[in-house]
Amino acid sequence: MWQSAVQMRDGIAANRHPRNPDACVRYGRTCEFFDVCTGGASLDDTTRFVRVENVHVELTDADERVLSVSRLKDARACARLHRLRYLDGYRPAVEPEALRFGTLVHRGLEAWWRSRPDERLTAALAAIGAPTNGAVPKEEEPHHAAAAVTG
Repeated sequence: MWQSAVQMRDGIAANRHPRNPDACVRYGRTCEFFDVCTGGASLDDTTRFVRVENVHVELTDADERVLSVSRLKDARACARLHRLRYLDGYRPAVEPEALRFGTLVHRGLEAWWRSRPDERLTAALAAIGAPTNGAVPKEEEPHHAAAAVTG
């Protein structure tokens, strides 16, 4: 982590943020800034990119000096990606569906584990914005547990 932070600091000081072509496609999808890096799009296109105040959307009350796991991962993958996301604060105007789904899963799990056991399902559903209609199903005992005891 220390060496990654040193490399990031040196890149910032020298204003050098080279693109790593090996990172243009990661996790089965093309980098959101690919068109910018290849000259096919502009960061000024507000239909495609927005600037955010909080570059650490996954953290509350964090400043720009924080080295989150996400930030370190992006910096190690591509210095230009790191610059655009964490130094300049750009994000895609429309979040990809897979990322939205992952965010919902994380919100639901966080609410589940931060709640009292008898309120977990309600809290998780509320965190993801799912309607509960006031009716929360009771947890059933797994069928295989009864079979193991009797047989």
